[in-house]
Amino acid sequence: MRLPNLILVVLDTVRADRLSSYGYKLPTTPHLDSLAREGLLYESAISPAPWTLPSHASLFTGLYPSEHGAQTTTMPPPPVPTLAEVLSDAGYETIAICQNPWMGAARELQRGFQQCPDVWSRPKLSWWGRLASKASVALCLHDTGAKVTTDIVLKSLTSVSEPFFMFVNYLDAHGPSSNLRPFSVRGVTLAEALYRRLVHIVQTKRGTQWDALLRNTPRTVKLHSRMYDNDLHYLDRHFGRLERHLKESGLAGRTMVVVTADHGENLGEHNLLWHFFSLHDTLIRVPLIVRSPGVLPPNHRIAAQVQLTDLLPSLCRKLGLPLAPEVDRPHRPDLFDLERLADGQWSAYAEHVPPPLLDKWADANQDYPFDSLRRELRAVRTSTHKYIRASDGSEVLYDLTSDPGETTDLIEHDQGLARKLADKLTDWESRLLPTPPQDSDSAESEDLAERLRELGYI
Repeated sequence: MRLPNLILVVLDTVRADRLSSYGYKLPTTPHLDSLAREGLLYESAISPAPWTLPSHASLFTGLYPSEHGAQTTTMPPPPVPTLAEVLSDAGYETIAICQNPWMGAARELQRGFQQCPDVWSRPKLSWWGRLASKASVALCLHDTGAKVTTDIVLKSLTSVSEPFFMFVNYLDAHGPSSNLRPFSVRGVTLAEALYRRLVHIVQTKRGTQWDALLRNTPRTVKLHSRMYDNDLHYLDRHFGRLERHLKESGLAGRTMVVVTADHGENLGEHNLLWHFFSLHDTLIRVPLIVRSPGVLPPNHRIAAQVQLTDLLPSLCRKLGLPLAPEVDRPHRPDLFDLERLADGQWSAYAEHVPPPLLDKWADANQDYPFDSLRRELRAVRTSTHKYIRASDGSEVLYDLTSDPGETTDLIEHDQGLARKLADKLTDWESRLLPTPPQDSDSAESEDLAERLRELGYI
């Protein structure tokens, strides 16, 4: 059996309901829509965590956050091989091209990749070069990453040996939004974008960037949402360049393309912006699209609920590669067993441990009620309901069918269902593998710290 090439694209911070192929009212993602028509689209794909580090770790290992331990700032050596290690051992050339600096901070996520160019690294510039760079960023005239990333991807594809596994992370939809590229249906004016950028600069300098966003006015929240659409449309345009290259070079016919996201983004819903903070669908329901010509059927939408943790074991089974027993879970669906997917109902699980940076925000803004955001959260999601339990003992229950926006808590009105879902969550917790011991945090370079600071992480 000739092993196919594999390209795994993670659209960092992209929620499913903002893609036009998932029913969004604006045509934000025409190239991703075309990919969906040529492959499988999973309508209910759930991330096990609402931010980058634990979600990527789950994607690469098939483990839940509590099992791999990457819940705060680093990932301990996982007890199972990563996807890149499995594919490398099978003879794949493995390359990671990633905009997100967490892939450098969490070094264990790079295990198994033979090449890992740091797209986020900044070249050493003269004083006038640094000044020009800062001016272009302040004026929103810089490339937000998709062009540079795609350029590296296309260059790598001309020299890579087959079979290859290429992981690509696009960070353009991650806040703070700053993209001025025109999107004809939802344009953002120069004045609006400069205003948004000015707010970001002031908040960053004050050290109060993201908590201040939580208290933004309706006008700035609406602008943030519009710029998110612009950023997604810009990202999609450069994904289209990758698609054209695959087809023109003949690689498309022997390459499986998987597109997903690590988590979504709050855009004013629940009085929140950014991620962390909650386990609402705005953060954990992500796109998942897979195309493999001649292997998987085209234009097929799958309603069954799946999780990002299902991807690694499903790929191993499809490619005939060894699968660690820890992630070979018979109670979970196989993404490519379409007959079983059509007949089954599976719950999904998510968890969140607030990162240490929340303490920094709380210290800088003692007038804001951060205690409500400090809680650890765990959730079980069925096809119709979601139950969330917090570390302080509080619970919420949502009916996803009648209330997809998760605005009405039914915990007092349906105690029977709440107990049933609480028991299901407890049963899942009892089956989790022990969390590996946490190593001390690795030192961060000045370049990495600066990039993480720009993104609001430190």
